[in-house]
Amino acid sequence: MDKPNQWSKKELIAYILLYLANSDLDQSSEEKEYIISRVNEETFASVHKEFERDNDYQCIQKIITSIVFCFNSL
Repeated sequence: MDKPNQWSKKELIAYILLYLANSDLDQSSEEKEYIISRVNEETFASVHKEFERDNDYQCIQKIITSIVFCFNSL
């Protein structure tokens, strides 16, 4: 999962939603439940593990890289 240019669509969605949920520095249980409802528990767990290791700058860079790769693949 470390390479954003190889993320699946679900991984990208989970990462972006995690970033948004943590924008106020507090991820609520409702936000977690919503993210899991959009992806699945396994994807959420693996993405959350990576997200916790990243700082804000790394998060933005990974999101940009993944999105650019997705649009260039079309």
